[in-house]
Amino acid sequence: MTLQLTSDPASESQWRLLLGEAEALTGYVLDRETGDYLIQLLIRTATQPRLLAGLMTLDRLTEQAEGSSRLAHLRDIGDQCLLFAGLFPQQAAERNVRVSHFISLGRTAYGQADDLLDTSSVFGRMCDGFVALLELLHAMRELGVGGVDLSPLHAFELWDDTGSDRALRHIRSFTSAIPVRSPPGENLPLM
Repeated sequence: MTLQLTSDPASESQWRLLLGEAEALTGYVLDRETGDYLIQLLIRTATQPRLLAGLMTLDRLTEQAEGSSRLAHLRDIGDQCLLFAGLFPQQAAERNVRVSHFISLGRTAYGQADDLLDTSSVFGRMCDGFVALLELLHAMRELGVGGVDLSPLHAFELWDDTGSDRALRHIRSFTSAIPVRSPPGENLPLM
């Protein structure tokens, strides 16, 4: 099943409602600026399909940018990685790439974007809260289409790499076994 992004004029209020439900479901509550940024990202994605097309071309994520376009490029990398890992994690699995690779890449991009600015910014909060944002997007997806797009194995990898509570709950929906985290440094490299 695919997630349908809408560009309906009422989409902002619909996204805010869905985000509020996801916050209630996950227990994460975003500050106003971060919530506004996430909503605007979802609206921008719905109204500019090229952002989603960019998700599918991974080489775009590693291109270098210079000067004034560097901030925009880093923002785009962070945004695309967040959308990819949060809304389409199965795409990573189909490419034999761990979702945590996109988490690491996205956090790094947001962190570097924050470093380019003189004051702390929403990018710093996006970097620090990347896993929480990912879990909110997973919850929004679950509320929107009725399911998480993670296999049990990929949920385990996500939990093992990041400690994601939602990934752990997803694992537990398949088994009563208690998963054990890999010792540090023994999981696959993040590329």
